[in-house]
Amino acid sequence: MEKKIGEQECIAIYETTAGFPAYLNWIGLKLSEKKTSAITEADVLETIKEMLYPTSPIFQSISKQLIKLGAATKNVLRIISFGSHEPQKIEKEAKVKNIYIYLTRLQKYGLVKKQDSKYYLIDPAVAAYLKNN
Repeated sequence: MEKKIGEQECIAIYETTAGFPAYLNWIGLKLSEKKTSAITEADVLETIKEMLYPTSPIFQSISKQLIKLGAATKNVLRIISFGSHEPQKIEKEAKVKNIYIYLTRLQKYGLVKKQDSKYYLIDPAVAAYLKNN
């Protein structure tokens, strides 16, 4: 069955996934299973929410990735996910010394990127996972 989806729904999907192919594919497959031909905003929001259920393969994958991090490193990542991007602010909130050790480690793991002396999470699903768990 051919599916139709509006521009706003596509924008919501892209904002949630940041274009990560695995997430786009997962959401696309879930939406293709819907019985109706028109994908609504409610369908999209429900599917996005489902992406981070503990039983979801996306959730499981993120959980396995983050369990490898030490407590302090994970705390630094969590603080970034809540909107702190300046190294000094992150260091203060995380109560760690030598913040650049943690930030460099997270960059090597592919979890954060540096942009104009600020640090941001790369993966929006990881950010959502950290905010909700």
